[in-house]
Amino acid sequence: MKLDPEQCQRVAELARIEVDADGLVRLSSQLGKILEFFEQLDAVNTEGVEPTTSVVEVSGATREDVVRESALAERIVDAAPRRDASGHIVVPKIIGG
Repeated sequence: MKLDPEQCQRVAELARIEVDADGLVRLSSQLGKILEFFEQLDAVNTEGVEPTTSVVEVSGATREDVVRESALAERIVDAAPRRDASGHIVVPKIIGG
């Protein structure tokens, strides 16, 4: 599919990029090649082909969402430089201006 420089100028405006006259000729050729490739892809018969998100079979990528005990919170509190009497982490007050 061929694009003329006026069409490429419109695409450049939509993309908010500035392209000079020489660049429009080059861009016209490059975009034309990209659109020709999409035409080739469109010609491929995909009847009966299931949509996928990966080219290889992926299994076991998820695990059950189960609540479980963790010592991570205790380790974080223990590593805090300062805690109050109830064990909460104390951070310095930051006042923005």
